[in-house]
Amino acid sequence: ELIAELAGLVGKKSGAGSASSAKKTLVWAPHHSYSRHWLNFGTFAGVKDQMLEWAKAHPELYVVLRPHPFLFGTLVDRSVMSATELDTWLAAWNALANTSIDATSTSAEIFAMADYVVCDGISYLAEWPLATGNSTIFLENPGHWKFSQIGELSAATTYKISKVAELDRALAAIDSGLDRKAEIAALSKAAMPNPGKTAQKILEAVLADFASGSELVDVAAITEIPWELQSNREPLGD
Repeated sequence: ELIAELAGLVGKKSGAGSASSAKKTLVWAPHHSYSRHWLNFGTFAGVKDQMLEWAKAHPELYVVLRPHPFLFGTLVDRSVMSATELDTWLAAWNALANTSIDATSTSAEIFAMADYVVCDGISYLAEWPLATGNSTIFLENPGHWKFSQIGELSAATTYKISKVAELDRALAAIDSGLDRKAEIAALSKAAMPNPGKTAQKILEAVLADFASGSELVDVAAITEIPWELQSNREPLGD
């Protein structure tokens, strides 16, 4: 669905990143996780001030902050940042002529406006290359949880950086034709083995299971508390 929607938007850009604009658009999409107890991909609290200064130093670019839906609430609720600290930073971000925050557009709309995507995880690491054939700039938190096999394939398609100071180098590499075609092809093959047919295959599998009289979930087989419901874990609300 993302790829289909994106295809319908290509060539219809307006505003930031439009064909009529001399400026390119960089989308910065930080994840909400912040600790070893829950994914630990997020870098926002540690890099927000550097990103603000970077945006100030690059008026030739539009920089669109695309926060994870849980980001701001989680940072304040878990006392990673105070509400005052966050509001002060957001005011400084919004005061720049070349920055904005977009928390409402679809991912396809975000991708259609973007020339570059910078994120620390998780879904855009795979979705951006799958949808566009381009590499995400992966601002990696070295303490994040281990990737799944698909995650490893996704990470291989990216240009990895460990700090904001390396962002200029990443943009230059992409502008110079960074080639991750083989890695993106491998990701696509693994993530979409049946392009255009997945929904039908899922339906067929569910109908066949129903016809067999089996239960989809054997409640008696559940003997452990899911890790996300154990103590010292972030709740499902996040």
